[in-house]
Amino acid sequence: MLFPHFFFLLYFPLTNQLDPSNEYYKNISENDIFSKHYSKAKEMIKNMTLEEKLGQLFIVRYNKDKVKEYIKNYHFGGFTLYKTDFDNHQTTKSIYDELESLKNLSKIKLAFAVDEEGGTVSRISKFRKNPFDSPQNYFKKGGFDLVIKNELEKINLMKECNLNLNFAPVADYTENTTKYIYNRTLGGTINETEEFIEKFVRNYNKNKMTCSLKHFPGYGNNIDTHKDIAYDDRDLESFKKLDFLPFISGIKNLVPQIMVGHLLLKKIDEKYPASLSGKIHKILREDLKYSGLILTDDLSMEGIKKYILNNSATSIAISSGVDIVLTSDPEKHYNQTLNDVKNGIINNNTIDNAVLRVLSWKLEFLENNDNNNVIPIIIIIFAVVALIGCAVYFLVFNKNKNTQSGLEESLTI
Repeated sequence: MLFPHFFFLLYFPLTNQLDPSNEYYKNISENDIFSKHYSKAKEMIKNMTLEEKLGQLFIVRYNKDKVKEYIKNYHFGGFTLYKTDFDNHQTTKSIYDELESLKNLSKIKLAFAVDEEGGTVSRISKFRKNPFDSPQNYFKKGGFDLVIKNELEKINLMKECNLNLNFAPVADYTENTTKYIYNRTLGGTINETEEFIEKFVRNYNKNKMTCSLKHFPGYGNNIDTHKDIAYDDRDLESFKKLDFLPFISGIKNLVPQIMVGHLLLKKIDEKYPASLSGKIHKILREDLKYSGLILTDDLSMEGIKKYILNNSATSIAISSGVDIVLTSDPEKHYNQTLNDVKNGIINNNTIDNAVLRVLSWKLEFLENNDNNNVIPIIIIIFAVVALIGCAVYFLVFNKNKNTQSGLEESLTI
């Protein structure tokens, strides 16, 4: 009778419930995406310094010459690799080993991220005979089947490279083929875009690869924020009717991350770009009921640098409810934010809430990725042992039965 209970525990491990009397963690619910990990994450937070906690809220541009210093002195939670970071690697094993050598330097699992949309935004295609095309082109050629087939190939290739986070898919929608974001979108109808996001998120979650929807609340027909500030005149109702829909599809399918873009939505928040706007983040949390991680787009883009003239963008973002900031200028941004926390500009509870979500995400997606096959192997071993045991039992039983039968026959004769 031991085996059935043992298998049950393998598949359904017991999890601690949140303590409803703990008021320290605000806006945290037992229904959150990662809530089953909150208890363990809170225990981890108790043993972390302020510097370690703050570092977990940063995913920064990978720098091979500085990465060890970044891990040791800044405790950064992860790194984004760009195309140039793969230039000196001729095989996936080479980059895999480089990233693997960094893992023991951090007490907490590291995120190794990449923008692998396909098409014009592709980082790891050098390891394929044919580069990844855009989802839009795959969709035109072979519909959703071809799109998802190539996403699954991306997932496998990312795992071969030791990557665990893809800043994709693009959930933006526009019908205007001349606009900046169009070629990076699915290029279908709004309903097709919703279905694309649903299938994408489900397949990534199933394969324990983190994906990140971008660029909330929806890029629309705006200019490239890598180069300048983008002002948007749309009101909230227009977003609800159209641009929000693909993101809602992702939220319904438990997307772990949503990246917020740098548009300045004059009719919603005329002061801050969306990535720094508490009003926008409140829409995600309260109106759309999103409990996963909120990320900024890279805060080193010109669209932010021209608007926020000092290094306070990260402080504003974290104070407004962001969980992870992306930056290609990590030292300045980290040091400014640390000073702001120490000076009381950023509340410690705000930091802890964000760290709680970040650690819980890592426990869900990163913690067991190195041992994905352990449980299946254990189950197979026990199944084989059980089958052998049954076979031996029946052989012995039949042998004894035959012996007894022969004995009875001899006595009868």
